[in-house]
Amino acid sequence: MDVAEYLVDGAVILPLVVGFLLWGYIQVHRRQQLNALKANLPPCHSGWIPFLGCAISFGKEPLMYIKKINDELGPVFTLYITGNRMTYLTEEEDYSKYFLQSEYVDFQKAVHLFVANAADISSESFMTYHTSIHDMVKGKLATQFLPEHSVNLTKLFGNRIRQIQPEGKVELNEFLRMVLYPCVISDLFGKETLDKQNDEKSIRQLMEKFVEYDDQFEYGTQIPQIFLRKWASAKHWLLNMFKDGILQVKSDDKTVLRSLKDTVDEKHSANYGLLMLWASLANAIPVAFWTVALVLHTPEVHEKVKSVIADTLNLSVEPEFTEQVLHKLKYIRCCFLEAIRIRSPGVIIRMVIKPFQVKGYTVPAGDLLMLSPYWAHRNETFFPEPERFYPERWIKCDFSKNEFLPGFVAFGGGRYMCPGRWYALMELHILISLLFYKFDMKLEGKLPNHNIMHLVGVQQPDDQCYINMQPRS
Repeated sequence: MDVAEYLVDGAVILPLVVGFLLWGYIQVHRRQQLNALKANLPPCHSGWIPFLGCAISFGKEPLMYIKKINDELGPVFTLYITGNRMTYLTEEEDYSKYFLQSEYVDFQKAVHLFVANAADISSESFMTYHTSIHDMVKGKLATQFLPEHSVNLTKLFGNRIRQIQPEGKVELNEFLRMVLYPCVISDLFGKETLDKQNDEKSIRQLMEKFVEYDDQFEYGTQIPQIFLRKWASAKHWLLNMFKDGILQVKSDDKTVLRSLKDTVDEKHSANYGLLMLWASLANAIPVAFWTVALVLHTPEVHEKVKSVIADTLNLSVEPEFTEQVLHKLKYIRCCFLEAIRIRSPGVIIRMVIKPFQVKGYTVPAGDLLMLSPYWAHRNETFFPEPERFYPERWIKCDFSKNEFLPGFVAFGGGRYMCPGRWYALMELHILISLLFYKFDMKLEGKLPNHNIMHLVGVQQPDDQCYINMQPRS
């Protein structure tokens, strides 16, 4: 049955009609509530199409559209898109007060419907288990447990690079995926998860399925799956991988997957495993990509990276990335934090649960509160020359105290700040250092731009990027 036949089926039409009527009632009720407030709401750009609002204009170039409306309407503004009021805060004093640490907003209520579509998890289940999952991951990947992961990842990365044996012209994104996918899955979820993906053909299939899932993730969380057959197929393939992997988890296993299985109901353990897989890989790969690509694109930075590596690591001995060694490789951390800054997510989101006043406006309960790290990291007050890749701006940070620069919001904030951020930074520190230790690299051709259509997660490149890799003797 094709999509057209499916849609004319009465079993589909009736729920659509009921859903549309329910949506209409909710919108009327919402407007009545807003009118009752008699509030000075933020200026709103609503477009001219009922329900869709400014969705079409926004969808053409979302990042640029946010900046355009910000310039037109000021630091606090609302976009009306597909029945939702999305209110943006663009000044640091406002989003620090109301978005990052606030009694006025709620993370779970903002994202539960997206999660339901992303991994077939009911809103009820997500609201029940999310806090426990967050705290479990935060505890398992806390800084005191990173040395054990550091040893394991160094071994996994080294072995995987030797298996691939990259030399000559290499597509950077594909190479990083081929390294990171099996290594991170093995470290966080256990090698049993990859029992059926332990050869090159299977690993490449895993990579292809995850890329299909990740590329359409933004759409898959909002559009019915019948319109995204390829995405839905990739999702179910990955879910089946986790269902098989969870069956192999042993009672004495110390992996995150084991702890996840103990935290949630058995019915949804594979589904939450898929969400955790996406969280652990979807941003790490583009950050690694942009770090390597931007370093190679910036000669003075590349020379300094090579100098730091040569001064710190013995080229005749396989390196061990202890805490002390990583401290000496501080400049490498500066490089990938700068890559995160300049290629940050387009938006992060909260639900307003209690009205608040900002800049003389009232932001009502029910609005989606939006923050754009991409544009926040282009605030010249905090980041002079914001379009310049300049790792030196991070040198003043005391990384032993886990400091970030003021104005840096890539990991969110508040109760549900990214629980795996210290693991991610350690993982990137080891991988980037190892690549510049093992290879002489240079760009082949131009540096790709970032995809301006991307809002969720770190920006993706808009084209392939080839580098030349020569093993160092």
